[in-house]
Amino acid sequence: MKVIFDTNVVLDVLANRMPFADHSTAATSLAVEGKITGAISSNAVTDIAYQLNRFYSSGAVKMILLDILTCLHVIDVNHDDCLNACSSTIADYEDALLVACGKRWKADYIVTRDKKDFAPSDIPALSPEAFLKLHQR
Repeated sequence: MKVIFDTNVVLDVLANRMPFADHSTAATSLAVEGKITGAISSNAVTDIAYQLNRFYSSGAVKMILLDILTCLHVIDVNHDDCLNACSSTIADYEDALLVACGKRWKADYIVTRDKKDFAPSDIPALSPEAFLKLHQR
């Protein structure tokens, strides 16, 4: 199973944002344990680094990123993805870009806390909690 994680899910884990962190951690842990193939988009890496830089030194940020990159694949964002996101019916460009990358990568699911924003997506979007329930079946 191939799953692309939205930035908010990864930040829930890293910042221990309650009450979301428990489900987000359990969902991403499936990728860490090799039970699913998990990924983030390349632009998510810079977004995560930007957020982490607010709280950690640059050296610590790089160490955290290395940990993430050992567990999750990074899907590059290419020119066609950017064009496809521009013509998407998904209002938020960043979300549309995630869907474009996910489609090219052939993701089975997008795991996000902003499920409603992905309603027009061809890739089913699930909350971390819903994804965990699906995976347990």
